Order: sequence, then C-alpha cells, then structure tokens
Amino acid sequence: MLEPPSRARAFELDPDLTPLVAARWSVRAFDSTRAVGASDVGALVDAARTAPSAHNLQPWRLWIAERDTEQFDLILASLAEYNAVWASRAALLVVGVARDAAADGTPCPWADYDLGQATALLTVEATARGLGVCQMAGRDESALASVVSCAPGERVAIVSAVGYPGDERDLDPAATAIHRGGRVRRTRDEVATVALSAGS
Repeated sequence: MLEPPSRARAFELDPDLTPLVAARWSVRAFDSTRAVGASDVGALVDAARTAPSAHNLQPWRLWIAERDTEQFDLILASLAEYNAVWASRAALLVVGVARDAAADGTPCPWADYDLGQATALLTVEATARGLGVCQMAGRDESALASVVSCAPGERVAIVSAVGYPGDERDLDPAATAIHRGGRVRRTRDEVATVALSAGS
C-alpha cells in the first residue's frame, strides 16, 4: 500500500476510515527508475471498469502511455509546463477521455462525473499497489485530442500521472509549493450537511 505522505497532514480523519482511502495523497515526486508492471496496469484498468455510470453507458475510455515511449512524450509535451516539470518522472501518463454521446447517439450528460468515478477507483487500486497518482487539469486539450485520437463526441477531460513515489527533494521547487502549507482539507461541516435521525 502507498506510504503516508512525508510531510504531516494538517487535518484529522476518522481512525477507522478505510486505510486505502486514508492513505491516498497526490504524489508529484516519482521514482523515475521504476516501471509499473503490465499486470498492475491491467488491474488499474479493471478497477476503473468497475465504476458505476448512468444507464451503464460507461461514457469514457483511458489512453495509457509508459515512460520512454513516443506516446508518453507526446502527452507530456501537451501538459502545462508546471505539470510537465514533475510528470516527466512518472511511470505512466493516463489520459481520461469523456464521451458526450453513446455510439447510438444517446446523450451522456454525466460523462465527466462517470469518468471521475472511474479515475477515483483507479486511484484507490493504485494506492493498494503502492503507487501514487496525481490528476492534472493543465494541458493543451486540442493537442492531446490528436494524440489519443478523439472521435467525434469525445474530448480529453483529465490526465493522471501514475508511478512509484520518489524523493520530494528531487522535485522542482515550483512543484513543491502546494505542500508548503501542509496537506489541508476543509472540515466535515464545511463539506457536508448531514441530517440524522434522533436515534443515530
């Protein structure tokens, strides 16, 4: 399983929270000497495949490229510079493509939500296998659409870097800025309104 972050988290979690959820954090420092095995890649895809989707349309697909391949380099070149500077060390780059309509023309207005669930389950499985994941929004969408051969009605929605964690001291200073204030989460009251029965 993924090890806890090297810097202390500035928030508390329920001590009985599922360990795989509690251990998840966005890894930016990757070990550039380690690859992710084919069986692990297959398991990540299978985890994504288990995600629920509206009407079971599964309106998404993944494009996965391994470091030291032409596809990886093309995806990396399509990322914003502040992402590319650290994502270059990842073992895999995973492009999430959303489909706004099914093959028969059925609209998929929840494609982003469904892809998000698939990406979340991929992330949990990665955590179980000692892998870190960091999801990125900063990218050149039109360039990536060409790299992953988006069909009409498809679009790039997210890119994730996946790999074994490395030493944060190897990171470019710009990539560590987000960690300087600690890993903070909003409080329960800030994120949820909960109505419980009197006997709960």
